[in-house]
Amino acid sequence: MPFIDAENLDEAYLPSAEYHALQRLTRQRERLMKSITIRKNRIGSIIDGYLPGLQATFSSEWSDQTRSFYQEFLNPFVVIRNGEKVLESFLTSIKTRAPKADSKRVYKACQRLAEFYVKSSAAGMIDEGFFIDLQEEIGCELRLMEAEEAEVEKVSKRIEELYRSSSLR
Repeated sequence: MPFIDAENLDEAYLPSAEYHALQRLTRQRERLMKSITIRKNRIGSIIDGYLPGLQATFSSEWSDQTRSFYQEFLNPFVVIRNGEKVLESFLTSIKTRAPKADSKRVYKACQRLAEFYVKSSAAGMIDEGFFIDLQEEIGCELRLMEAEEAEVEKVSKRIEELYRSSSLR
């Protein structure tokens, strides 16, 4: 073509490998973020559906304290059996940047839930075994979500490295 009509040829632009890498990584981060959002919505819906009012007792919806509580003490019957002091020491043992949860509020919410579920367990609806399975389900979702969050952090760092070192700035 250059020999036939060189003046009317347009130069082809081919993006660099850095550009393609940034595109792929940002799409990957977006997919991971969507997955995390889906998991958070699912966990929140389950908690609100079966343990209404509990999520609101925590100062931060996804703090380390909240997540640890969901993994260890999601069963309101266990919280009541262990007592308020055990709950308080458990919550204070968790290092967090978010404001600390008020153990009294969390304990009172668990009391109300346990009272409610005692009545429904008499009707054969939901018993204490239900909460063991629920805690396992939530724990699985939290572990997967935390793995995805770690991947988002890695991908974000790589995006930043590529962007800083590239000519795309």
